[in-house]
Amino acid sequence: MAKGLPDDLWWSRFYFFATLYKMNKKGHSIIFLFLNVIFLIAITFSISSAQSGFKQSIALQLDEPNGAHHVAELNQDTFIVSGQYFDQSLGHWTVHASIVNHKGDLLHTSTHRTDDIIGPDISNISFIYDNKYWFMAVGIENSRFASKILNYSPKTKDVSTFNSFQGFAGRSFFIENDSTFYTGGFEFTENSIENALVYKLCGSDTILYRFPSETKNQRVLNILVSSDGKFVVACTDKILMQDRSQDSTFFLFLDKNLNLIKSTYNESGKVPFRLQRGMTIDHLDNIVCTGSKQLPTETTLDQLNVQGLVKFDPEGNHLWTTFIGNSINNESGWGKWHSVVESSQKDGYIIAGSESYQDLEQDTFMAKAAIAKVSYEGDSLWMHSYSYRQGTKLIERFNDVIATSDGGYLAVGAGTDFSIEVVDLPATQSILLKVNKDGLLDTTTSAAIIPIDKDDPINIFPNPTQGPLYLTQTLNQKLYISIYNQSGQKVDNYTSDHAQHTIVMNVADYPSGIYTLIADNKKGKRFTRRFVVE
Repeated sequence: MAKGLPDDLWWSRFYFFATLYKMNKKGHSIIFLFLNVIFLIAITFSISSAQSGFKQSIALQLDEPNGAHHVAELNQDTFIVSGQYFDQSLGHWTVHASIVNHKGDLLHTSTHRTDDIIGPDISNISFIYDNKYWFMAVGIENSRFASKILNYSPKTKDVSTFNSFQGFAGRSFFIENDSTFYTGGFEFTENSIENALVYKLCGSDTILYRFPSETKNQRVLNILVSSDGKFVVACTDKILMQDRSQDSTFFLFLDKNLNLIKSTYNESGKVPFRLQRGMTIDHLDNIVCTGSKQLPTETTLDQLNVQGLVKFDPEGNHLWTTFIGNSINNESGWGKWHSVVESSQKDGYIIAGSESYQDLEQDTFMAKAAIAKVSYEGDSLWMHSYSYRQGTKLIERFNDVIATSDGGYLAVGAGTDFSIEVVDLPATQSILLKVNKDGLLDTTTSAAIIPIDKDDPINIFPNPTQGPLYLTQTLNQKLYISIYNQSGQKVDNYTSDHAQHTIVMNVADYPSGIYTLIADNKKGKRFTRRFVVE
């Protein structure tokens, strides 16, 4: 387990921050803001020696801090997960690619030997192509910001850099064949930020599309291909960097040589919505993106960063915007939908991300990992949230979700405990959650399962257990959970917020024996259950 950071890493981060400060003083405010976000995430995630561990369902059991950002299904029995990893032997963050089987067992982890990271704005799009797994990351090369396309070979277990773009903030990419790749984002030089860009890499040749605008506020967020071969490029227009209520969404439609077919960048085509990194094109070529809308700043906190989905027809015409989520006072925007995929049943969309509660006066910020389903018309069908530990400074989120070959879904993400307590596990650790078509915990791979009694308001399963214990409720009330050992000593406590909230209790390290779980509501009603840890 990482017990702190090497001195040279702290100094390198100090130097990095000082460089950002100089950039800001020279007027490079946008570059400063973009890179400062990456710096804050890197330094926050690295304080593993001052964090309490978290209780997870299925996680990458690694000794050093790590987070999951992308996932793809290699075959019916195997998934590949990639994300961030703090490599103690290197003394800095890098990226990892890990093989996980259908039971959630970690089979292998490979790390890249460079200082790449996967920042908050990098697309969660990844591909299985040519027997390799492809994904994006960012890093520093020759003292310049660089975007990279990486690949991982399950055969050789190597992570390698396919291509690198210095001075380019890549957000998404697409693979056409062995020698042709596309990537989009925005470019910045030493002295200024340039506009939205799309690159085509074909062997040694490069074709560039640059969005024609003097304001230079446009950014490419995602690139996908429709059934007729058009490149659908989702862009955001940041009119005022510090006022997200002015953000809007528009699309570029390009052919394979990056000739512009159509743009919706006009007064009637732009939609007031800030894009996040989730995007999908459904079987009818409709376009669906995740994001949020920040209402004017004079409104209440509940109207800041309202998370939702926006849908367009195949020509980029706006169909609807829907807002879904249980976030409260989402001032900092921790409550977000990071990923979207069409449902396996072809009757809607599955979204994954987090719901947030924030109270700055009480020094409280929390985000629970969440997954939901909306219909093709934008109606909410179901939503479930998952918690893995308790506290007032917790960020748990799903970064990516895929439809799996068995008709269910696999969501991956990361959880971070920002509280300063005794370390049990790395502060940041990957979360992998397998659910069925209804978003419920998929226990079909568990060895010891008891039937869930739908008439019982409190259910715990599996029982007996050797690993995680799951608690669900049908009361739709806040419940305060306490666990006691056979000596009557309290060994853990949790809070269940509502009927759609599943508590994942980490009892794998408990000594074998019989335990008592007591759940109390605000009115004093008590429910008692017992379970066995083998």
